[in-house]
Amino acid sequence: MKKLLPSYVTALGLLLCNVLHAQQIDPDALSLKKGIKINGGLGLSSVYYSSNGVASYQPDPFTWFATGNMNINLFGINAPFSFSYSNAHAQYAQPFNRLRILPKYKWVRLYLGTSSMNFSNYTLAGYTFNGYGIELMPGHFSFKAMYGRLKEAIPYNFIDTLNNANLSYRRKGMGISMAYNGKGESYSLNVFKAKDDSNSLRYVPPQPGLYPENNLAVSVAVKKMLSKKISFDGEYAVSALTANLAAKDDGTTTYPSTVAAGLIRPFFKGTNDTRYYDAMAAGIGYNEKNYGLQLRYERVSPGYVTLGAYYINSDMENITIAPQVRLLKSKLNLSANVGIQHDNLDKSKPSTTHRFVGTFNGSYAMSVKWIANIGYSNFNTYTRVRPVADPFFQNGLDSLNFYQVSQSFTGNLMHSFGSKAHPQNLNLNMTYQLASNKSNTDTTNPLTKFFTSILNYAYSVPQKGLVFSAAANYYINSSPGLYSVFYGPTLSLGHKLVAGMTSSWAMTLNKNTINGATGPGVMTGRWNLNYLPHTPGSHKKLLNGHHSIMSSLGYTHHDRASTAAAYDEWMWNMTYNYSF
Repeated sequence: MKKLLPSYVTALGLLLCNVLHAQQIDPDALSLKKGIKINGGLGLSSVYYSSNGVASYQPDPFTWFATGNMNINLFGINAPFSFSYSNAHAQYAQPFNRLRILPKYKWVRLYLGTSSMNFSNYTLAGYTFNGYGIELMPGHFSFKAMYGRLKEAIPYNFIDTLNNANLSYRRKGMGISMAYNGKGESYSLNVFKAKDDSNSLRYVPPQPGLYPENNLAVSVAVKKMLSKKISFDGEYAVSALTANLAAKDDGTTTYPSTVAAGLIRPFFKGTNDTRYYDAMAAGIGYNEKNYGLQLRYERVSPGYVTLGAYYINSDMENITIAPQVRLLKSKLNLSANVGIQHDNLDKSKPSTTHRFVGTFNGSYAMSVKWIANIGYSNFNTYTRVRPVADPFFQNGLDSLNFYQVSQSFTGNLMHSFGSKAHPQNLNLNMTYQLASNKSNTDTTNPLTKFFTSILNYAYSVPQKGLVFSAAANYYINSSPGLYSVFYGPTLSLGHKLVAGMTSSWAMTLNKNTINGATGPGVMTGRWNLNYLPHTPGSHKKLLNGHHSIMSSLGYTHHDRASTAAAYDEWMWNMTYNYSF
């Protein structure tokens, strides 16, 4: 035992070292009194598959696999571990690869290790960095600052030359955010700077887009209650990006006469390869007790980019309006959202796309037992393609107009009835969708239609653990050259056998027709058995809720089709789970 003690201490030390490379650590949660706690689970499962009448590829009809997870809590620090193994493969996961510490004291918080912070959508927007950050929130003021590595250098792989798609320079960034948050108003200034290290790659292959970059993004935001019922918010951002720091500057740098360049130029040393962008978003809202109205506008210049965000939807301008109404003591709620959007703001693209989006939703609680919901959405896209000028060929077609329209209608009606001992409910869901494409060179305007309806009835006896349901499905798909109908009933029954053991049965029969001809039908049946042992006495704490056994048997019959014979499929599954 004495010989084994150093091994245990060494193993514990190695585990603690791994933990210090783990996920988030909150110093407030660290305590020697918490000691060491272990919890996790183990799962064993087997699947057997068999078919009759089909020559399907079946390398191994019997499959089994085991899964497990364990979490070791060392004095408040979590160290998770998981694994999975089957007769096909094995996989292990030990996520001890990041350190994140977030110490907090009153209005001071530190970000240490791998963290992410958010200043605004156009500057630093949740980009993960490895470094340091601080957040101060004394009273109505707030101050945020960060510094760290945004990207690690990924050098060229001379051994595996085909695996060089993720080459990158080392990138570091820093930023500050200052804000004042008063009663009904807030003002903020956000600044973010990121720059690549041009010397972080010893060899740079002639790969398009692989250049060291330099970026500065600044934004100003304001939120204010103009009155008790009217609110306003807005943000304006400018960004300067040098896409290639390695490019030689000939000393003849010229700056564009744009608002963005004029505002940010004094704080950023640009080159001939520097581009300037701006973005703005604003909204005004009016709210009463029973109604409200929101109006929003956003414009992001073409190519706008900040190295503090993973993605920004640029080259777009949109306006949205969103009214809402509450009537009949809030029993009737109506809301809508209508917007228009277009791109090609600088007219540099050969085509311009206009989008119209409109949605409407309504809900009406007629009583405790009756509830109805309706919805409508319209997505309309209009693209105007201008031909490229060719001095040797004159196209008689001035432009190409292309329309895309997609509409959907949804409805839901719910009715609850019965007694408390025998509750029942009836639910009807319907969806109708339309989609069409049209251009000035093809006026056929082909329509695609989808109709879905589901009617469901449920009856239950809670004291006996009995649940019965019946459903009917009906689908229609109509498109040029195709008209298919899919329909069928579903029956299910669930009941409690003994304490801790439940069983359920379900059967579905589906038929379909294609262009009026009867298609192959499908019949499925499934039986499930679940057992959660409850053992009284001294072992109750060990067994109650820790073990579970589940078994299921499924059967599927496929009718004969024009190109395939009828066949049957069987699938059996057995699963055991243990948690501690």
